[in-house]
Amino acid sequence: MTPTERALELQPLVRTVLEAAEQAVLPKTEFDPSASTRIFRIMASDACLNF
Repeated sequence: MTPTERALELQPLVRTVLEAAEQAVLPKTEFDPSASTRIFRIMASDACLNF
């Protein structure tokens, strides 16, 4: 595939928007599992066990 002229024009803008979105959702601090007091529960149906 080759990008259209319009796609090439939008590329820098789209890249900037995606980078801004990524920065917005990144955690403020790095997760340290050894210091975490959170409780994690993993749930699955029985169908997941039949593989």
